[in-house]
Parts: sequence; C-alpha cells; structure tokens
Amino acid sequence: MKTFVYLIATLNASFLDYDFSHASPEQFKRETNRHMVMNEINTTLSGVVSNYNTEIKDRLWSSVDVEVDLDSCEIYSYVPNLTSDPFTEAGIIWSFNYFFYGKTVKRIIFFTCRAVSKAAFDGLGKSVEISKPNIKYDGADDGDDNNEYSAVDENQWTYEEAIIGTMEFENTTLAP
Repeated sequence: MKTFVYLIATLNASFLDYDFSHASPEQFKRETNRHMVMNEINTTLSGVVSNYNTEIKDRLWSSVDVEVDLDSCEIYSYVPNLTSDPFTEAGIIWSFNYFFYGKTVKRIIFFTCRAVSKAAFDGLGKSVEISKPNIKYDGADDGDDNNEYSAVDENQWTYEEAIIGTMEFENTTLAP
C-alpha cells in the first residue's frame, strides 16, 4: 500500500494540473521482466528519436541504474483511466508510463513518453478540431495495379511533422 501512495504522489507532483488521488491500484501493474520493459522503451524511442540507439540508449540506462539500481528496483507501469489524465487528452497518439522504484535508495524514476498529434493543437497548447484529409481513390482500371487511396494534396507528412513528442524523465527522492 505504501508503494501505491508513492506512485500516486509521483504522478501528482509530475502533473500539477491533474489529481490522481482517485486512481485505483488496478491502474498500476508490477512489471516482472525488466528486460521486456527496457526493450519496449528502446523499441519505441528508437522509432521516434533518430540518434537514440547510437547516442542516448546506453547513457539513459546507465543513468537509471545509477539512481535506482536496475537489478534490485521494482518496475510499475501505469494504465490511464481514459477519462481525466494527461495520457488521454485529445491528440494523444500513444504513450508509455513506467515507474522505476529503488526501495533501498528510496527513489522513484517516473519515465513517461507520449506522442501528440500536431493536428490537435494550434501551437498555443489549445486543442483544435482535427479535420479529415481530402482523400481520392484511384480506382481506374488502367493496368498499373495502383488502385489505392491517396491524399489529394501530394505533400506527404513525415512522422516528425505530424507529431509533437515529449519525453519526461523525473527522479523523485522519497522522504525517510
């Protein structure tokens, strides 16, 4: 129960505009395989951060290890309640949320990352309505086998142009 209180307090300290006091213990899952969690984080970040594998990954995990001792820490994931937290706001494409809890050093690292659609914001942090793109169907039987849907606007968005990414790395030292 004490761990649950620490996790809630960490969320509340990380997101001051939200109140996680109503979060339930079922929203926190104890992860038993550290390597699977690390692999999920590595896979996700390497897909969106161009130099993740070459410049960031080793430093990241070395820093986490120094702070909470990866071999002995407990890892929890947080599953959003889908109604009132920063991981389910309009425009959120995906997110992950992990707590690395080093009991012996009394520290929690809250590691969260989310991808936000640029189309959902006006640049000032305000939500805007997302409109559907103008789509055409090339269904002509012209023998080119290219009968597929495509955007009328030939300018194609890249992943980097379509999302705003945030990566939070928070270290909380617990009071004795």
